[in-house]
Amino acid sequence: MEQGLSNNWITSIAQEDNGFMWFGTEEGLNRFDGEHFSAFFKRADGRGLPNDHVTQLIAVPGHRLLIGTEKGLCTL
Repeated sequence: MEQGLSNNWITSIAQEDNGFMWFGTEEGLNRFDGEHFSAFFKRADGRGLPNDHVTQLIAVPGHRLLIGTEKGLCTL
C-alpha cells in the first residue's frame, strides 16, 4: 500500500495487451503503468465500479477490461 495499491489483499490480476497491469483488491481496482498506480472505486454518481470489492478481472483484446465485483459487472 505504501507504493500505491489501495489494499494489500489482491483478489485478481490481469494484463492488457497495451501492457497495463490491473490489480483487483478488496478495496478498489488498481492500474499500474510501469511507474505509478492509479486507483478506481465505486462512485456516488454511479460512474465508477458497482462495488469496491473486485472479485475477477479479464483482459480482452482491444484494450478492454471486464471487472467482476461483489455487486455486479462492468467494463473499462
